[in-house]
Amino acid sequence: MDWISEAAAAFGLGTVLEAPRAVPEAWSNQVFRIRTGTGSYVIKILAASTLPEIHAGIAVERAVLATSAVPMAEPVPDPDGHWLVTLSDGTTARCHRWVAGIPASSASTQPVRDIGRSVGVIHGLGIAAGDSSTLPPLDLDRWYAAVELAERFAFAGELRTATPLVERLAAQLRALIGARLPLLASHRDLDPKNAVIRPDGRVAILDWDYAGPIVPEGELLDASWSFCQASELGDFVRSYVDAGGPVRAIPALSIAAQQADLGWLLRNVERCVAADPAERALGQRLAPELIAALRRDSENRDRWAELLEKTLTSL
Repeated sequence: MDWISEAAAAFGLGTVLEAPRAVPEAWSNQVFRIRTGTGSYVIKILAASTLPEIHAGIAVERAVLATSAVPMAEPVPDPDGHWLVTLSDGTTARCHRWVAGIPASSASTQPVRDIGRSVGVIHGLGIAAGDSSTLPPLDLDRWYAAVELAERFAFAGELRTATPLVERLAAQLRALIGARLPLLASHRDLDPKNAVIRPDGRVAILDWDYAGPIVPEGELLDASWSFCQASELGDFVRSYVDAGGPVRAIPALSIAAQQADLGWLLRNVERCVAADPAERALGQRLAPELIAALRRDSENRDRWAELLEKTLTSL
């Protein structure tokens, strides 16, 4: 992996001391932990598909980092202060200091007050990001193509029977787009796979590459749903509000973008016929799990939205 040494040199990290280790759950980009004489770092090679949005993500990351109120991985710039470097093969790399701790995705319990506080700080910044008319619609043509592609696999029937639900979710998202609700800039992927519980008990939020415009009510719903048990929701919401979080109600339309976010499912159905055998294997493993969860997750989000609304209004 000569590019690892090249990236380490570009960021001024010193000599790599041991073989780099791939970071698990890094689905979209190549991500490796390295150790040099100056410390431990994460180097990420950004997939071409992520590059158009990366500068917007970095702007949000900078704004949140400047508050010093949200634990997060520390970005490492190159000697000229740039957060991105272009390697000799044309790929783009980023670097952060390694965050010691337990991946939140493998922890038996979550520090819900701390993550609620961080979401409150982020939303409380009030970084305006336009309105919901700029949100992309659900690509039904892509869905129909995926259904056709899946006919050769055992999960084809389950994918096909989900079409009425997907068409309903697409209609709800079109209504949200037409409603022109205000958007804030935020992380956009707040769940345990992007968090580490540090030894001091604080939750460090990682991977800001996807940061950008969100409907804050929808992100609050997904963040609380991802990190909380129902019995913990009161603690999460209180911490959110105390930290300056502005959401006080969850209108049904406000969660339409989360309900219609099928990009990961569709990507893995499409992977099932990829040229790369490893990509095919990954798609064929993940696609059935994601399809099976589609209806269940939609219903669970609706129920969680009702519970979140009650919790917010009871404060």
